[in-house]
Amino acid sequence: MKKFFTFLLIALGCSLHGQDSTEYIDIGPNYDNEPIETFQSGNYHNGGFFGLDFRYGQIEGENAAFGGGKAAYIMNRSLEIGVAGMLFYSEQENILFEDSNLGIGGGYGGLYVAPVIKPLKKVHLSIPIVLGAGAVGYDEDIRGQQGRLIHVDDWDEIFMVQGGLNLVFNVTSFFQAEIGLHYLHTTDIELDMVRNLDITGLTGGFGLRFGRF
Repeated sequence: MKKFFTFLLIALGCSLHGQDSTEYIDIGPNYDNEPIETFQSGNYHNGGFFGLDFRYGQIEGENAAFGGGKAAYIMNRSLEIGVAGMLFYSEQENILFEDSNLGIGGGYGGLYVAPVIKPLKKVHLSIPIVLGAGAVGYDEDIRGQQGRLIHVDDWDEIFMVQGGLNLVFNVTSFFQAEIGLHYLHTTDIELDMVRNLDITGLTGGFGLRFGRF
């Protein structure tokens, strides 16, 4: 057995000595002269934008106004990733004082992701999704039963997810307009002066987007 290992070592040494000193044993692909792929490689397109959103909806059967914005990085014109936020306001019935309404307001925001379908067309589609958190409540002076002004405030935190479908118009290379429908779903809300408040529901509106598309 010792003679076998001695012969094997001698044979290996002779083989290595016989090779040119400039040659290397091939143990895999050679990447020395190949550039790495990045988001700017080839025909990859980088972009980004800032947008304003204006929507209308209903909360518990009452009119509600929504307004907000978003900012995102555009990956190769096919995927938008960024942040988005929205504020809203609605007049709701005050359950403690008859013939009195209470202004309900709040906001939410979080991660914004939107796949884009056929982005080079003049009119194309995007599917925006927002996942985040926010708060809902009221903070105002109301007139009580004795005619006196009473300051009331109460807030509750929410977690939310919102999905939608937008029709996007390429007006210029740096300006887009969009119209769309969005469905908002939130966790339960508990406020002292409003019964069973639920802001989950459908909203519709338009948006303006400025950037590099």
